[in-house]
Amino acid sequence: MIAFVRLALAGAVLAAPAFAPAADAANQPVVLAQSQNANLAVKIAAISGGRLLIVGTSGAGTMVTISGTALRVRSDSQGVFRFDINYRTPDCSVGLTTSTGSLAVLVSDCGPQGLVPRGAWVGGGQYAARDVVFDAGAAWLAQRSNKGKRPALNPADWQLFVARGAQGVAGERGTAGADGVDGSQGPAGPAGPKGDTGDTGAQGSDGAIGPIGPMGASGADGAVGPQGPAGPAGPKGDTGDPGAQGPAGPIGATGASGVDGAAGAAGPQGPAGPAGTTGASGADGVAGPQGPIGPAGPKGDTGDTGAQG
Repeated sequence: MIAFVRLALAGAVLAAPAFAPAADAANQPVVLAQSQNANLAVKIAAISGGRLLIVGTSGAGTMVTISGTALRVRSDSQGVFRFDINYRTPDCSVGLTTSTGSLAVLVSDCGPQGLVPRGAWVGGGQYAARDVVFDAGAAWLAQRSNKGKRPALNPADWQLFVARGAQGVAGERGTAGADGVDGSQGPAGPAGPKGDTGDTGAQGSDGAIGPIGPMGASGADGAVGPQGPAGPAGPKGDTGDPGAQGPAGPIGATGASGVDGAAGAAGPQGPAGPAGTTGASGADGVAGPQGPIGPAGPKGDTGDTGAQG
């Protein structure tokens, strides 16, 4: 059986000083509740000095636990138990449990836990119960601890707190602001792709002939070309003038005897020359006709050997 009893002044309810808080018990608010099946009775459940203070009785040596937590205490030999801890519940109620049953009590001087604004929802953020975030234009209240759970897609973790409002009407157009200062020249952009070849333009008129440029430097001699084919024989040239008399050549070998020439006319008698060496005997000539017998002349010198025929 679970019972809730309204708050009253401690001086009107407490009968034993063993249940009084450490300071000024007469001014402490008291919640009186008891459960027969759990053998529990609570005399004080309040926030005192920023801490949760619970004082009550149960069977001697009974283990009393705050439900949903690891917080527990064992009653003394007189059955008195006491919690004085830094703890609070979101709704200002607390449950006590023993091996035989449980008892729920309200905590005095306690306000419900407020909301914790966390701003825009972040996918990697860690959130606790009663955190409030904004996402997709709406506000969402965390139902329990979660991480990476998008509010609109996870109703078990988030409750819609404030729905997104309807789109408002467009406001009036504001006046144009003054022109800003020109920014600095930006870097040159990358070269664009090559454009298509344009159409051929109309033929322009001939320009005036420019002045003759200066003579360029002679180029280097080219490589000798291959021998060309022999040309046709040219016409016979005129006979050239006789050349100067060359020096006498060496004496050639004795040539074959020539044909006897005709007998020349008898020359005038020359003076007698010195006796020459005897020449070689010539071949006998054909006997000529018998001439008149002339006077015997002196014997002439032997002449020089003629040029080779």
